[in-house]
Order: sequence, then C-alpha cells, then structure tokens
Amino acid sequence: MASDAELKQAFNDYKAEKEKYERVRNSIRSHSLNYMRGLDNMNQFIEYCEKIIGIVDGEPGYHYISNLSEHLKEDVKMMTKYRDYVRDANNSFVNLHNLLESKISSLNSQMDRVKDQYNEGKINPFERIWW
Repeated sequence: MASDAELKQAFNDYKAEKEKYERVRNSIRSHSLNYMRGLDNMNQFIEYCEKIIGIVDGEPGYHYISNLSEHLKEDVKMMTKYRDYVRDANNSFVNLHNLLESKISSLNSQMDRVKDQYNEGKINPFERIWW
C-alpha cells in the first residue's frame, strides 16, 4: 500500500492532467467542433458547377465560352480539395474530443480510486480528501 504522501501526490497529478484535458475539450466545444458538420450545401454547389461544365463541354454551340469551362474546372477542383480538407479537419476534432472525453472519464475513476485508498481508515474529516 502506498503512503499518504504518495497517494496525495498521485491524486494531484491526476487532477492536473484532467484539468489540462478539460481545457482542451472545452475549447473544442466552445468553437462547436465537437460534432460533424454537414457539407450538403457545398456538395450541391459542386454538383451544380459540374453540371454546368457538362453542358458547356457537351454542346457545340458553347465553343465561344470554352475558357469558362476550363476556369470552372479549376474552381471545382479547388472547392473539392477545400471540402475534403474541412471534412477531414472536422473529423479529426470530433475524434480528439471523443478521446479527451474517454481520458477524462478514466482519470475520474483513477482519482476516485486513489481518493478511496487515501481516505480509508481516516475518521477525522479534516484529514480526508473531498474534492
């Protein structure tokens, strides 16, 4: 069995680590990055632009605006890269948030275990760990 000083130090270490994780988790929450964002509007716009490209490229009467198709293809490629980046970044933040939640839960249970070990046999309420 560990000494009271070791148990108290372990409790304080777990508490400090938990507070660090909570700050990061709360920052993610405050920026609303803890859930997946919908990209439906971006996907619809990209599909609309691809439809326009198909019309311009498929109709022989639109040859006078062929450079529109080239520029629109470049823009669609850039928007697709941006959409994929946003989706991947959002997914990473959601995964990080879930990982932090599990670590905080684990630290809570470790703190409870250490607190119970420390408080075992202590009758005086001023000697016990309450937080």
